[in-house]
Amino acid sequence: MGILENLDNSITFSGDDLQRYVKIGSMIACEYCCGATTLVFSNGQPACGCAHSYAMRGVAKYLIKNHGTEYTDDQILEELGKWKVLFFPGEHEQKANVLEAQGIELN
Repeated sequence: MGILENLDNSITFSGDDLQRYVKIGSMIACEYCCGATTLVFSNGQPACGCAHSYAMRGVAKYLIKNHGTEYTDDQILEELGKWKVLFFPGEHEQKANVLEAQGIELN
């Protein structure tokens, strides 16, 4: 996770990019390890100091900075969701089992 943590620490935003980052980072969290409800606060500062959060923020920052016109906000959020599943496979397997038992389609 060192590379992603470095991206989180080295990429800073202002203006529209900051607003976009806050919007995306406010829609997801790595709540399974620390209880944080978002990746970032409304000012763009980290809402959590765990390694998972650093990594997810690093991915978001990288995509916004280097591929911002190629990815929509929803696509970036989906990418963060994939990383979240990698970090917390057991929790997501349990969630998937409950949804499946209720007949809710997984995507």
